[in-house]
Amino acid sequence: MKECGLQTIGEYIKVRRDTIAAYVVDRSIFRDCMDSERRRGSVPRQWWWEQEMDLDAYDATGSVGD
Repeated sequence: MKECGLQTIGEYIKVRRDTIAAYVVDRSIFRDCMDSERRRGSVPRQWWWEQEMDLDAYDATGSVGD
């Protein structure tokens, strides 16, 4: 892969996620959401770009492996 100038799938996904995250963070609606208070009774959420990604946990069918 190095000889051909290619990266792993995980690296390509990381770059894409970073690009999307930078786009989202630069939008005013993101700041409005971050500055707001969570409504009573609403469920706390984790941001998608903060979630861990484990490509080895899934097999080719998309099912979680052992």
